[in-house]
This record gives sequence, structure tokens and C-alpha cells, in this order.
Amino acid sequence: MRVLLATPGTELGGTERVVIALAHALTGRGHELVLWGPAGVLEPELGGVPLDRVVVPNRERSAVGLAEGASFAKGSEQLIVSYYNFIGET
Repeated sequence: MRVLLATPGTELGGTERVVIALAHALTGRGHELVLWGPAGVLEPELGGVPLDRVVVPNRERSAVGLAEGASFAKGSEQLIVSYYNFIGET
């Protein structure tokens, strides 16, 4: 199965560590993975994980970042899309 994980980044934090753990677990079970979001200090923890990495500008946890992620997902042929820790602000 092809999975898209959209995250506001790989900086320090609980949600970010959950996304990294999911990346390891899902690919370990044979799923194809796309990780969408800004790069951060936890990026080295993804070493060795077979995934397609889409690095985008850091939009923090904004509605703009969420909209960009949704736009990417809409244009992709993903079977599962999962967004993590976005806060809609205007």
C-alpha cells in the first residue's frame, strides 16, 4: 500500500517522533511511503528508511501548510493520506 504522511516538520517534538516511528514501522511492513513536510533536526533518524521524501518550506503549523499538503495529496495517487499536528489559523 502507498502511504503519504504529511507533517509540519521533523523538528523536536512528540508528533514528529510519532511520524518517524510510523515511517519505520510502515516501511518495515512493506508499505511504500511518501513523507511530505519541512526537514528538521530529527531527519537523521529517517536514515535507512526507504521512502520518497518531499521537502517543502517550513510553514509551521499553519493553515497555509495544511493547504499545501492537501494540494499535494490531491495531485498524488496515494491510497492513504495522514496529516499530523496541523493547526488551522487565519
